[in-house]
Amino acid sequence: MTSDTGERIRFHCHYALAKEIFARHDILSPAAFAQVDWPNVNIALHGVPRCFQLWACKQVHNIAGTNRRLHRQGQRSSPLCPSCLEVSETCAHVLMCEEENRVQCFQMSANNLESWLKSVGTCDLLEEYIMTFVRSRNSKSFKECIGGTRDPLALKLARSQDRIGWRRFMEGMISKEFCRIQETQRRLGRTHVSGAKWAQSLSVKLLEMTHGQWLVRNFLIHDKVAGMLALEKKEDLQIAIEEQQAMGLEGLAEEDKYLMEISLADLETTSGEYQAYWLIAVKAARNAFLVRRQRAQAASRRSQTNHG
Repeated sequence: MTSDTGERIRFHCHYALAKEIFARHDILSPAAFAQVDWPNVNIALHGVPRCFQLWACKQVHNIAGTNRRLHRQGQRSSPLCPSCLEVSETCAHVLMCEEENRVQCFQMSANNLESWLKSVGTCDLLEEYIMTFVRSRNSKSFKECIGGTRDPLALKLARSQDRIGWRRFMEGMISKEFCRIQETQRRLGRTHVSGAKWAQSLSVKLLEMTHGQWLVRNFLIHDKVAGMLALEKKEDLQIAIEEQQAMGLEGLAEEDKYLMEISLADLETTSGEYQAYWLIAVKAARNAFLVRRQRAQAASRRSQTNHG
């Protein structure tokens, strides 16, 4: 048995297994699954880093670390999207959030995709269809994006991609009709890129657009100054600071009272590191004063006992 035959057998075994799993988890129906250009999508995914493969798998299977999922696990205080703060954050919502910065990021990524389509000699009509579909952000079917054309190839493509859907398209699951149409472009001498290579790259480019939305989302979550996790920590920090300030000079030694005169910067515009150090210093000063006072009281009691 040649290695080429072995690869084909493995592919078809994985194809059958994935088809069953996708149907069971409501990712793609068997009819929709059959429309995806899996040979080229498979090659595309094997050409990206392992960590990117893992992210793509989590995104498709709805098990990525969204606020909704982490909230259910007790790891987030809120299930809401960190950008719009209006709806529960799911893997699907990450792609379709309407918050201004997220929309702007998506449109910038779409512009980059359009530039790439032009650079590789994509069929003009195919480019127009793809970009209209992408920029619709799931508000139009592919059939609506091709307008009133009666071109049988375009209609066949539209029917195929609409079975797969917009979200899965943005997750790299492109119709097998794309490769066939683009290969015609190559045979006409309008590009040197084969339909297969073009389809593989398109699949990755679409996944990169989706990953871009995650990068923006993660920055908002984890940014030290403005991120949601930072804000949650700052809220706790602010409460602790206010408690110490309310106690005033009580419980502080004379040499430590200067701590209550220090001006703390606004937590909203800092990472909170300076304020955290101040809080540690104040608590340590109060504890030290308390220990010294307890020792002094104990020594006083011993002295009284000895004299008695």
